[in-house]
Amino acid sequence: MNEIITTEGYFVRCLFSNINYAVYHFDSEDLGLITITGYFGDIDYDLTYRLEINEKYHQKYGLQYNLVKLTKIFDASKKQAIAFFSSSLFPGIGKKLATKIVDELGDDVLNLLLNKPELINDLDLKDKYKDILKEGLLNLEDEDQQLRALLFNSGFNDNDLRSCLHKYPHNLKEVIAQNPFTLMYQIEGISLKKATRLADALNLEADSLLRKEAALYDAIQNNNFHTGNTYLQKNKLNADIIDIYDSCLEKGYLVENADKIYLCREYEAERDICLYLKKLQDNRDNINIEEIDEDDNQIINEIKDSYLKGGALLISGGPGTGKTTLINKLYKLHQNIFPKETIKVVAPTGRAAKRINELNGIDASTIHSLLAYNMNAEGFKYNEDNPLLIEALIIDEFSMVDNCLFADLLRACPQLKRLCMLGDANQLPPIRPGFLMQDLLNSNFIDIFYLTKNYRQAEGSEIIALADATLEGKAFNFKDIYISNKEAQASDVINLCHKLLNEGVDADDIQIIAPMYAHDIGVDNLNIQLKEVFNPDYDMRQSLKRGKNIFSTGDKVLQLRNLNDLQVYNGDIGYITDINIKQKELLIDFDGNLIPYKSENLDDLKHAYAITVHKAQGNEYQHVIFVLSQKHYSMLEKRLIYTAITRAKKNLYILGRVDLFSERIHQQAALRKSGLVERFNVSA
Repeated sequence: MNEIITTEGYFVRCLFSNINYAVYHFDSEDLGLITITGYFGDIDYDLTYRLEINEKYHQKYGLQYNLVKLTKIFDASKKQAIAFFSSSLFPGIGKKLATKIVDELGDDVLNLLLNKPELINDLDLKDKYKDILKEGLLNLEDEDQQLRALLFNSGFNDNDLRSCLHKYPHNLKEVIAQNPFTLMYQIEGISLKKATRLADALNLEADSLLRKEAALYDAIQNNNFHTGNTYLQKNKLNADIIDIYDSCLEKGYLVENADKIYLCREYEAERDICLYLKKLQDNRDNINIEEIDEDDNQIINEIKDSYLKGGALLISGGPGTGKTTLINKLYKLHQNIFPKETIKVVAPTGRAAKRINELNGIDASTIHSLLAYNMNAEGFKYNEDNPLLIEALIIDEFSMVDNCLFADLLRACPQLKRLCMLGDANQLPPIRPGFLMQDLLNSNFIDIFYLTKNYRQAEGSEIIALADATLEGKAFNFKDIYISNKEAQASDVINLCHKLLNEGVDADDIQIIAPMYAHDIGVDNLNIQLKEVFNPDYDMRQSLKRGKNIFSTGDKVLQLRNLNDLQVYNGDIGYITDINIKQKELLIDFDGNLIPYKSENLDDLKHAYAITVHKAQGNEYQHVIFVLSQKHYSMLEKRLIYTAITRAKKNLYILGRVDLFSERIHQQAALRKSGLVERFNVSA
């Protein structure tokens, strides 16, 4: 009989269910995101559960867990109380002290202390923390503080509050009173769960139309996220919710176009992308400049001609086909021919932009940096009302760019004359819905070029051969690339890292890549073990605990989202150089830039000894260890495997079975649907 495993966490979503059987994704505190099967009864997604489970292997889906016993262990009201007392309303009261207060006085601690504030004196706390509690409760008599308390008590965090106040600086209270779900529609990151808690706190009727509209909106948004489609076909709606749907259309939450149902932002992105690109194409110069230097490669000459004539062009090429060199040629060509025009080079990630800087000496930036993203405002400084004065734009790693970001970029550049986009169409699509690069390639709307000649004939050429075989679904003998040919174990990763370090490989040049965070062979667990390999003396150094993470000086860390004010971006990797324990602050070295991280920024960091394939996209590493495990079976498909192996520039090590590799390169993710190709073809 399999060993019983006990774990705690939250249910994320139901994948399948009938009367006697269901399949759920469960966010386990120690195992990460796992798949559990069995009979569950009614599940409350707001609650924490303790599960007793055992492992089982599904022939198709890999590692799963069978439910043995389920117990509710943590009431949502307690969780909200802890979040409330550890919010910015009570500066200095962290989660640890907040938990202590709630444990001592119970889940209804707020009402208890409001009615009997003298109970604070009996708490087992230092006087300074008692004073913070008293001051915070006293401030709740202020109307603005009452509003903050309402939001915090509904599960909103400090970033949510800043975004709400920026969006509605003068009338937030009125907006919430009229419809609390407005925050969900207008502010990214405000979930249905948070808005529902707010509605509950305001005593909104259980069968209110406002609740039903929000539920439909959320269902369509989740469908888009899971399928990658930018819309939902109208015939997918049940007849009994048409009235709710019509109300959402009337209020502008949803848009219908040719029997396709869009969220507003997705519809507007597709509409504006088509409008701005059509404007670019209609205003081409169609000039011929004969004195430009001819290139030995005819395709490069054709690309130069297309670029000089203006409009938009898209270039697709795999690793080693000269995309970065081509950026340099086009940039210098533009400066020579159009010296009075402003040209900018951008990429979706900080690492990709830095690579252009290092190889070409061009001052490239991220798209978010160019548009001056404001994290608190959830928007860009530069937009259609405050445009950039740019005539030419080159975008690298274009396969990672999603519709909404591209539309924001085009709106902010109304004077654009030349737009060159470069990327690898075989890599993973963007995280958000849609696959913009593929849609452009499938249309006849702009000039398209394919780079096929490979310039990597020495180091790394065997990686290119494997990448080609992966795309073509052909067998590969792995003569020149290491593959363990056995089911990957965490110990295999550790042993291989030790071997490379002992051979003199620089630790900075090694990157472990895995498909998922979950499981013992996933990113989260690997990072715990790899820390002992790459930062072996961490227990002798300063360390700071933040949630599940323990950050130590010398740790390699990954930034999870854009922080424009700090000039640090999603995907950037740095090293912790110093820790201020008292202030709970870190000093991190990002490629020579020392960035101070305050306490509120620490949740945006993870260890980076191992990272996911998605986070590695747009970057290259000298030595890549790719974890190919049966436990990640559902994630393994052609594009993901191709993206993973092409992150390696010099050496690639695959920890996994040859038969699993050969099987999964034939698996292709479902094509994403959008309305862009149809729009392009109508406009052409």
